[in-house]
Amino acid sequence: CMPLELYTDALREVVALYRPASVFLATDSQEVVEEAEGVGAELGVRVMVQRFDRRVFEGTLFIEHMVEGGYVDSEAVAETTLLDLFLLADCDILIGGLSSQLSRLALALMTARRGVVPPFISVDRYSW
Repeated sequence: CMPLELYTDALREVVALYRPASVFLATDSQEVVEEAEGVGAELGVRVMVQRFDRRVFEGTLFIEHMVEGGYVDSEAVAETTLLDLFLLADCDILIGGLSSQLSRLALALMTARRGVVPPFISVDRYSW
């Protein structure tokens, strides 16, 4: 995962340019949710997230390896991931790491929905 600071710096940039009322955050970390909500409050932006127990994602392995190994509930992982993807796809601006398949797929779905590439910031500087 990329440092949260990269995302919050990008959020500050987006807020300065577009003045969104709210943002949707897709993350597997409760700590990131809490920190992002604090930054959102500071910027006057509502941070929306799925509410679920993120402890299911704790571990040193990639989530796909945790699923393969049977360490996590694969159905819960699939449901939360798909819901994150569909909610991201309905957004107007994307801040994400484009080295992530989920971020790239969300950006592709956003583009298909809008008919043009939406504003986005790649925090890991990968191009689309």
